[in-house]
Amino acid sequence: MVTKMSLHEQYQAEIIDFDREAEVKKIYTAMRSIMGTKLHRRGAVIAVSGGIDSSVCAALAVQAFGAKKVFALQLPERDSAADTQSRSSQLIEHLGVESLTHNIASTLEEIGCYSWRDQAIKEVFPQYGKDWKNKIIIAGGLEGQYNHFKLVIQDPEGSREEKRLPLKA
Repeated sequence: MVTKMSLHEQYQAEIIDFDREAEVKKIYTAMRSIMGTKLHRRGAVIAVSGGIDSSVCAALAVQAFGAKKVFALQLPERDSAADTQSRSSQLIEHLGVESLTHNIASTLEEIGCYSWRDQAIKEVFPQYGKDWKNKIIIAGGLEGQYNHFKLVIQDPEGSREEKRLPLKA
């Protein structure tokens, strides 16, 4: 039986229909070229959180320069997810790169990052309090919309709210 794909399904299929190995090679070859000819560097320092973005960057850097020429920084802070350290450590071990862990919470506190963040959240959710959790999520995209950010808060009792994040906040 032949089923007809919706336009949305066709669009999703087209997004993931590419030669991954060729794209990876194109990216790490460009990294090697730019670093060598324009920046005159032979390696990279990558901040690794354990998330997708930094993991891909670290893996591409290892492809481009080799594990001995990539150095990973783990920079946890007080809002880091509980499993951030273990995920990033697992990636670092898998890639075989040297690393350093340095908690940057005191630096972020000192320069005001946490208070600026809390003020911005209170512009959207005036009831936001000290022991509440928060995160920013990306919405839209594949649903045929533009990507946009949403702010999600959770009070200490576990009640959650989310709203579109205004540009100023």
